[in-house]
Amino acid sequence: MKTLQEQYNQIKNGGGRKDLFLKEAKSTYPNLISNITSFKDAENILKNKSIINEELGGVVTLQPLVKLTSEDFNPNKQAWENKFEAFLAEEKLIIIVSYNLDTAENEGLQKLKVLSEKAQAKGYTVIGLSASGETAIANINATYDLNFEFYLCDEKALKTVVRSNPGVLELNQGTVQQKVHWNDIDNLDL
Repeated sequence: MKTLQEQYNQIKNGGGRKDLFLKEAKSTYPNLISNITSFKDAENILKNKSIINEELGGVVTLQPLVKLTSEDFNPNKQAWENKFEAFLAEEKLIIIVSYNLDTAENEGLQKLKVLSEKAQAKGYTVIGLSASGETAIANINATYDLNFEFYLCDEKALKTVVRSNPGVLELNQGTVQQKVHWNDIDNLDL
């Protein structure tokens, strides 16, 4: 019996069978690969989990495969994972949550500019979390002249954090200190 990596290499070289690869992947990793997972999705999942990888095929080079920058705290992590850890380590962090910028309350969005400027003046790092795409984020930033960066997150996860759209959280090293509805932004004690 061939390993998943060997089967994957054969498929990439024009041989092998995707259906057998999927069957083996489903039986070996049922928590990752379901019966409805396509070959392409399974390939991406298994690559992201470092279960399979693209074989270099005997290429020898003296150049590093991955060039690390000063932003790479841990080279085994994705860039967003490093940012997430850095944000959670912040002593003064404001997270503005808007699970859907297209349906966010206009009055609430208008209050964000003043809040972010006030928080930044007091030494807070301010970020936004939204499930909206890059276009919606760009439109909101242009419309309201916001001075903080939005990061993408799952909509259901964001609704679990705060139901108002937008809502605001103050964190100190990952611990929520305050959580307010956009109506109560003025009551946020910074």
